Amino acid sequence: DFAAAVALLLDVHPDWSPYEVISALRSTAGRAAAPDNTYGWGVMNAWEAAILGGGVGVTSNTPSRAAAARLRSISPNPFNPSTRIDFWLESAGSARVAVHDASGRLVATLARGERAAGAHSVVWDGRNTRGGTVASGRYTVVLETTGARATQPILVLK
Repeated sequence: DFAAAVALLLDVHPDWSPYEVISALRSTAGRAAAPDNTYGWGVMNAWEAAILGGGVGVTSNTPSRAAAARLRSISPNPFNPSTRIDFWLESAGSARVAVHDASGRLVATLARGERAAGAHSVVWDGRNTRGGTVASGRYTVVLETTGARATQPILVLK
């Protein structure tokens, strides 16, 4: 039962956002590499997601993975109309910085592509991928690199 799986994950990781819960469950699904309309994501393993963390959130990363990519600061937070997101990459490689809403849906991609090792910054102007301003509320900034993921909540206040 999906609700029981979500309850288990939130009991073990009460600080996780909805995006992190869904990502953890999807990462353990039997058809995660090739979901389809007949079987969807397949059977999800809530126990594995709870114990291993499903590869999401800085709280469940091993020390080497946590150091590989870090969201250093988001300032100001809460914000209106824009905020600066500082992040760190331990080594050069592909990186993506995105914003997701409370349901885990992609709101905006702020950066994507190859980056040098070291400190980087992006600015989010509170707009979605279509250029519209987002509503007030809680969002999640997600930094993804090859083999690492870091997340941090962000608040938009109007």
